[in-house]
Amino acid sequence: MGEMLRIEHVNKVAEGVSKVSFSSGAVVLVQWKQFAKRGTVFEKLADPAYATSCRKAEGGYALRWPDGIDWSADAVFRAGQNSAGALLVESSSLPAGK
Repeated sequence: MGEMLRIEHVNKVAEGVSKVSFSSGAVVLVQWKQFAKRGTVFEKLADPAYATSCRKAEGGYALRWPDGIDWSADAVFRAGQNSAGALLVESSSLPAGK
C-alpha cells in the first residue's frame, strides 16, 4: 500500500478561500462557502473568517478548525479533483495505492 496523502501547507489567499498544498505535489484552492450548504457542522464554513481559520493537523492528515472540527487530507484533495467547491490549481497523481 502506498503512502497516505498528507497536507503540507494551508494558507488563506482570500476571504473564505484557502490554498492547500499536498505531499503528492497537488495544490488546490478551496472556496469553503460551497461546503456550508451541506448543513450541520459545515454551516460554519459560510463565515469567511471561520473558514480560513483552519490549520494543518499534526502529521498533515487533516485540516482542523479551532473548535476541533477536521476534514481529512483525502477529502480536501477529492474536493479539488471534483471541483465541488474547490478549484484544482496544480496536480500530480495520488500516491500509489489511492
